Amino acid sequence: LINNVENDGTPYILTADHCIDSQTEAQSTLVLFNYQSPFCNDPIGLDSSLFFLNSRSELIASSKEFDFSLIRLSHAPPISANPYFAGWKRQLTPPSQEVAGIHHPKGDRKKLSRESQLIEFIPSLFLNMNSNTLYNPFSFWRIKDFDIGAVNPSSSGSALFDLDGRIIGILSHVKDSNCVVSNQKIFYTRFINAWDNSFFSNANRKLAPWLDPLG
Repeated sequence: LINNVENDGTPYILTADHCIDSQTEAQSTLVLFNYQSPFCNDPIGLDSSLFFLNSRSELIASSKEFDFSLIRLSHAPPISANPYFAGWKRQLTPPSQEVAGIHHPKGDRKKLSRESQLIEFIPSLFLNMNSNTLYNPFSFWRIKDFDIGAVNPSSSGSALFDLDGRIIGILSHVKDSNCVVSNQKIFYTRFINAWDNSFFSNANRKLAPWLDPLG
């Protein structure tokens, strides 16, 4: 879940376009909260507060070129689901402190990956062969490898957080057989590029009109 400047609890979820890119997919999304375990590799134990929300979500904004999607649940999760509305930062330069990714690799329970090295801002162009989309250059953070933890191609759409717990990126992809990438590895769409850009005038192609409707 991602917060907006009005702090009104609008149930927006931020993910990647290659995960959810149509109203049909948004409407059929099943949302799980607290899909986690107190132990990293416990095959059985799950948090007792696991909560399912079968919500007919709506696709609000998306972009294949910047690989992000914003969906809105038809109703907000109850307090008992322990929802967390993440903050965000429109960061232009790579953060100088540790970053962390929270995700579900291979559909597994919640995992944490941490990186203390300076992440990179890259100008490279690359092609997603699944959708034949040429992603926009100058739009990605790159992490060569996490110090602790890892990500998997099915970690896509998860957030990259700065040290203050604010979203600065959206996991676009991990180098695999479906992507043509040269000497690169883990790519996060920069939040600021998804925020607002000169390529699109439509409100449904950027985050700013929804997360900051009053400008």
